Amino acid sequence: MDVETPIEIAVFPLPEKVCFPGQSVDLHIFEPRYVQMVNDCIDHGRLLGIAIAQKVISSPPESSPHHPFRNLTTYEPRPIFGAGKVEITKSLPDGRLLIEVQIIDRFQLTETLQDIPYLLGKAIPLHDIPDPPSESSNYFTALWATCRHIFKERFVYFEKSIDKEAILLQDLTLLTFSVFQWVRLTPSLMQWALETTSPVSRAKLLIEAMAEFAKNESKPESEKGADVIKVDFRSNEH
Repeated sequence: MDVETPIEIAVFPLPEKVCFPGQSVDLHIFEPRYVQMVNDCIDHGRLLGIAIAQKVISSPPESSPHHPFRNLTTYEPRPIFGAGKVEITKSLPDGRLLIEVQIIDRFQLTETLQDIPYLLGKAIPLHDIPDPPSESSNYFTALWATCRHIFKERFVYFEKSIDKEAILLQDLTLLTFSVFQWVRLTPSLMQWALETTSPVSRAKLLIEAMAEFAKNESKPESEKGADVIKVDFRSNEH
């Protein structure tokens, strides 16, 4: 088995933000340390990882008002996250940046090189482990049919967003990642889906979530309750 060489990735921890391969993420960067992070990524050709923040690991001492990092709180990210190439779409006069990150893959953090002023580490790609071909084919068909049923008139835009060869090959990894660009579950479920290496397990979660969504939508307004599984559809009609 080939061992992949870890690469340097700057990691941006964000609350409740889970990003999947193929997704385009627009961000407003205003903290000086993260402006530096973006510029360093561009200058050194690094990828930028967007990781859900799981807890605070350090806070600056209140007794040091002149400490250069006095406003910095360091968050521990989940070790598996989406990462991609960052592009500055607009530089504002006051130093703030509008950026776009094209997520190209999932990565797993293997080493922390620094955590101040921002987190820089080494990471390796996280790949799916193929499920049995017949099971993958069955779940590709089931998820495709579920999307057609749930998305309704929006399905045509969803279909256009997926590579035709991936559809012909019934690439369940690509299909599940693509659905997560349209469907939003709770952050913990999305992180679980990002971390699992089984495309079938991701497809099962999506099918169950969308079935729950459809069931709740079919109820009279007076009987609708808060979904245990929350699903929101993004506007991708382009």
